[in-house]
Amino acid sequence: MPLSQLRKMIWFFDPIQHEKDDIKKELRALTDWSSKKRIQIVPFYALTPRTISWIGLGMAPDLHQFVPVIEEKMNSMLSEMIGISIASPVVKVFQQKGLREIAQAIKEYCHGEQFGSSLIFASSKSTFEKLYIGSFSETVLFSLDMPSLVVPIQGRELNLENPVLVPFDLTEENFHSIVQFFKKRPPLPHSKVVIYYKATRPDEVFVQTGVHFAGGGWLSMEEYHKNQVAKCQAECDRLKQEIEAFNFEVSTVVDGDFGSVEEGVREYCAKKPVSATILFTTATPASAVLLGSLSRQLLRHPPSPLWILHKVDI
Repeated sequence: MPLSQLRKMIWFFDPIQHEKDDIKKELRALTDWSSKKRIQIVPFYALTPRTISWIGLGMAPDLHQFVPVIEEKMNSMLSEMIGISIASPVVKVFQQKGLREIAQAIKEYCHGEQFGSSLIFASSKSTFEKLYIGSFSETVLFSLDMPSLVVPIQGRELNLENPVLVPFDLTEENFHSIVQFFKKRPPLPHSKVVIYYKATRPDEVFVQTGVHFAGGGWLSMEEYHKNQVAKCQAECDRLKQEIEAFNFEVSTVVDGDFGSVEEGVREYCAKKPVSATILFTTATPASAVLLGSLSRQLLRHPPSPLWILHKVDI
């Protein structure tokens, strides 16, 4: 489902984490946004043979008997978040025991209930350490084929008036995805957009020897890099013009400093806070998106709220 059609968001509620971390400020900003956009946020807990130990009940043959207990616990926690309006929590029993089987069942449940996106809070202390390879959270998140919003818990209000940051890789596929996304008027809290490109430098061997062109001429490293930045800026400006046609306020940043794309995004978010970073991918399942990619790197330590979008979401 395209993000522009989002009406219902499933919030993967983590009772253990939410008892330790104060998410009220972040959640209040999100619920204000969702109310304005008429998007329903539904707290959800998957009750499985692997996930009931947090309430100290141990293993049991019939998990349904624990649903009222967990619902009461979730309602109690949510009632303490004054001024936050969300849907009543949902506790769903899944009898499957394997991680992949549970993840697939949750995915099918989300489709059946017509959820258009998922919401996950990432602890600022442990970042996404719970998303170690093979964990329940990782397996579920990587199995979903819908937009995912990951919000770092920082204990302060989210400023949704800040622009959204959109990393761009200069490929035509990425260009097309970004244009189509904004053309469909996604439910973003603000109309300000920053197109970001990291103009990486050549390897050290080229830094030492210069760049040799076929004509036999030599060009200094700085001159070569300057030309590359100019070309990248031209492509970013082309994308800017396309997005501005849909009434968005767009600016561009071509970062020519040393460092990786991940480092560049983090540094930008630290210097100029953004309301969210939007990451596009051409793969459908999140597992293909996140393993070894920029999305995976940023997800482990989110520098800002992250929207992870697949081709089917655009």
